[in-house]
Amino acid sequence: MAPPDGNIHTNLDPLPLTIRDGMIAMGIVGVISSISTLTLLIFIAYRAIFWRRYYEYPIHANQIIVLIYNLLLADFQQALSFVFSFYWISQNKLVGPSHACFAQGWLIQIGDVSSGLFVLAIAVHTFVNLVIQKPISHKIFATSVLAIWAFCLFLTMIGPILSKDDFFIPAGAWCWFNETHENERLYLHYLWIFIAQGGALTIYISVFFYLRGQLAKSSKLQISSVTESVRNATGPYKGKGTTTTTIFGPSNANDSFAASRQRIMRTARYMVVYPFAYVCLTLPLATGRISSMAGRQPPLVFFPIAGTLMASCGIIDVVLYLTTRKALVRGSLGVKGSSSGRPRFGIGGLLRRGPRSQSIRLGGLRDEGEEDRIPVGVEAPLDGIIVVSKSVFTTTDTFQSSAMSQRTDSLQSMSVGREEVPQSWNKL
Repeated sequence: MAPPDGNIHTNLDPLPLTIRDGMIAMGIVGVISSISTLTLLIFIAYRAIFWRRYYEYPIHANQIIVLIYNLLLADFQQALSFVFSFYWISQNKLVGPSHACFAQGWLIQIGDVSSGLFVLAIAVHTFVNLVIQKPISHKIFATSVLAIWAFCLFLTMIGPILSKDDFFIPAGAWCWFNETHENERLYLHYLWIFIAQGGALTIYISVFFYLRGQLAKSSKLQISSVTESVRNATGPYKGKGTTTTTIFGPSNANDSFAASRQRIMRTARYMVVYPFAYVCLTLPLATGRISSMAGRQPPLVFFPIAGTLMASCGIIDVVLYLTTRKALVRGSLGVKGSSSGRPRFGIGGLLRRGPRSQSIRLGGLRDEGEEDRIPVGVEAPLDGIIVVSKSVFTTTDTFQSSAMSQRTDSLQSMSVGREEVPQSWNKL
């Protein structure tokens, strides 16, 4: 631990050549990230205000876009903090405390923590909608977003409020927590960064393998034949029935089904990229800081390199959003003039359960006008051909009419008598 006047030893006056070159790299990447994230934020805000010109439904109805918007806002603050590098270069020194040093330390703290927590929030949202399959109400969602920002603001301001000395001073190649506040560094910053990193990775990996498991099951059912005999020996009458369902997968249907599987897996890989990108870009600095707390100080040149990686978080998230935006927006909001159908909010999955069939659909991220539904159980792939013959025989005439009248509409639509459909072919 540094002595009480440790801030004197962290000042860099003049700047070493390696730090100066590193600050140039951090500043350039910070400017690019700031401009790209700010431009995308303005674009999304404009489309949200004038959504009627472009979409069938308001953009704020898509919860995943709202979360990505907040992630970009966090990335913008983090990137903006590294633009201060040009100020230190112009001064040829990094000294504190000062107003510029306080501003840089504040932006790094709130930007880093908030970006990590919103990456975790996107992971939790994906897991709840796709695996647990419970929709998140607008009230709970809005409260959660506000709570994340309130928590990040608390973690940022509690240190300067309670500190009796200068809290944000030079720390490596930028201003951050004073070295005398090692506990604050751990409990106000690194603890939540590691929770966000580990939690997001764990959730996304589990979602990825969940999708792979469902898709592996469904791929075995492209060409199948299922025959079921049902004997009913209870109630006021006895009867028996036979249902024969033959599912054919022609070459074009197989190709369509394979393409649908590939689309779902590509979407799953996009999900995994978010946490992996965040971890890869932020873990080096977090590891270096923890190493410093353990008494193993990394070389000074390490911090500009790690800072450049951190500053690029905004660029990476912008690229990821632009990569998935078309499918995300068209599939969930409905583009004017498109045939995307009814709205699908978020990227949550829908698992339709029934006594005879299951299907999994990943909403939100899909191509325009497409229905990415992956069958699980005894459903046929989309665009496949089904031949259904169903015969029901009862031994008691008294209850026959009442039993048929009590049959649900959905079951009636599935039950086709032999004389109604004599081995007819119905395309899905």
